[in-house]
Amino acid sequence: MRSSRPRNIELGRTYRLLLVDPDDLLRWSVAAHLHPWISVIAVRNASEAQPFLRDTFFDVVIHSAENENESREIEEQVRNRNRNLCVIRLTTKVSSNMLLAGNFLEKPFRFDDLDRILERLLFSQTNVN
Repeated sequence: MRSSRPRNIELGRTYRLLLVDPDDLLRWSVAAHLHPWISVIAVRNASEAQPFLRDTFFDVVIHSAENENESREIEEQVRNRNRNLCVIRLTTKVSSNMLLAGNFLEKPFRFDDLDRILERLLFSQTNVN
């Protein structure tokens, strides 16, 4: 667990992240790691994510890219709600399409790698808004 505020994270602001992954331990550990700087809602799959994507504003969505159909469904829901929302894909195998698409984390990942991506995405959002 980190003891200090992540670099570039705006003081006085709580960011919101939706994490969609079937792994209970991954969901718990990411939420625990990011607390209190980022509020995490963690769900197992696209159907559990749907009401949150419909009713809640998020700064970032992280989802498992292992099931291609579910992955497309989540990204479609995200883009319908907010085309500028940052999406990070979790995968066990990086493909050339993912490299072109941008934000991904290969499982297993280190929290430092997650932090680096989040800081880049959230800091750039803070400067835009």
